[in-house]
Amino acid sequence: MKFNQKNLEIIKKFNLSPYPEGGWFSEIVRSKNYLIRKDDQSRNFITGIYSLFEKNY
Repeated sequence: MKFNQKNLEIIKKFNLSPYPEGGWFSEIVRSKNYLIRKDDQSRNFITGIYSLFEKNY
């Protein structure tokens, strides 16, 4: 896949990683507090990411 130069700069600047479903991301915040779901898995109250998706031409 050919990347736009500006997008490559953004990917590098924010240390983005490939996103499994396409695009790029980086986690920027994750709360220390969490809850336990009915299936006994824990989930943080808050998570936040930077994301970048490119339109394919």
